[in-house]
Amino acid sequence: MNRKKASAAALGILSACSLAGGVIAYAVNNDAVQKNASLQNGFISLTVEQDKDQLEYLKFRLDTTEGQLGNDADNDKNITYRNFYSGYTTISIDGNNYIYGQGEDVSEPKYDVAERCHVSSQRFGDVVIEQKLKFAEGYTVGYEDMLEISYKVLQCSADNAIGVRVLLDPMIGDDDMLSLSAGKADVTSEALLNKDVPSDWKAVMKNNDKVSAYGKLSGADPMPSALLFANWNSVYDELWNYQPQITNVITDAAAAVIWEPASNVVNKEFKTCYGVKNSANTGAGNDASLSSPKTGSALPAVMVVLFAASAASAGASFILARKEKKNAET
Repeated sequence: MNRKKASAAALGILSACSLAGGVIAYAVNNDAVQKNASLQNGFISLTVEQDKDQLEYLKFRLDTTEGQLGNDADNDKNITYRNFYSGYTTISIDGNNYIYGQGEDVSEPKYDVAERCHVSSQRFGDVVIEQKLKFAEGYTVGYEDMLEISYKVLQCSADNAIGVRVLLDPMIGDDDMLSLSAGKADVTSEALLNKDVPSDWKAVMKNNDKVSAYGKLSGADPMPSALLFANWNSVYDELWNYQPQITNVITDAAAAVIWEPASNVVNKEFKTCYGVKNSANTGAGNDASLSSPKTGSALPAVMVVLFAASAASAGASFILARKEKKNAET
C-alpha cells in the first residue's frame, strides 16, 4: 500500500473517532453555524485549517452531508481527498508564484455565520488577496449545494500581473481515479482546455455512478482562461505552467481552474464552484418538502453538525507523507 492510500485509511479511523465527540445543533432556514473545524448545511460540509502552525494553513476539505436530494448513495461522502489539504491555490504575481496560506495574514481567518462562508486575507509583497469559501447555489435556485471558491484582489498596483490557479484533488469516497468529463466530452487522459473553456465538469465514482461531484465555471467574471486535468502526482509540485502529457491516462485525478496573469485587476474576483448538483424535480422545490432535513435557502430547517477540531489536527500529520511519497517510492 502506498503512502497516499495508507494515509487515507489511517485518517478514516481518526476521523471516525473524532466525529464520535461531535456536537449537534440546529439552525433556521439556510443559516450556517460553526465551531472549531467545520461548517455544514444540509448538503455539504466545509473544513478549513485555521492553525497557523500547520503547513496546510487555510487549505480546505469538502464533504457531503446528504448531497443530492433523493439519493442516499451520496450521503456522508468526501468529495475532495480525505487528508483535507492536498489541493491548494497558487497566486501568480509578476512571474513569482505563491501558495495561498503561506503569505502574511492581513485579517484573522474566520467563519462568517451570516454569510455562510469562511473568509481570510493575506499579503504577498504589495498585493493583498482575500479568500472566501462560501456555500452557494449551484444549478438550482434555493439549493446551496456547492462551495464557491473565490480569490479577490483587494490591493495591488495597476501594473501588477496577477493570475490564479485553484488546484482541486477530487476524490469521492475511496475512488481517487473517477470518471471525468468536461462539458459533453469524456476526459481519460491529461488535458489542458484553453479554447472554448467548458462551463462545467463532472467527476463520477467508477464503482457507483449514482455518486458524483461537479465543478461549475459559468457565472465567473472574469471567466477562467483554462481548465486542466492531470494526474495529481504530476501536477502537485508544479505551482504554475504544468504541461499535461496527453498520452498519460489519468489514474489519480486532479483538476485545476486557471486564470492567466493580467493587469488592472484590483477588486477583481476569481471564482469557481465545486460541490453536488441538485435539480428541481428531485423532490424539494422552493415550495415543497418543507419537512425535509435537506434544505436550501427556501426551506425552513437545516441541521448543522459541528465537528471537533481533532479531525483537522490529526489529519495534518499525513500531509507531508503524501507530498513526499514520490521520493520515498523511487
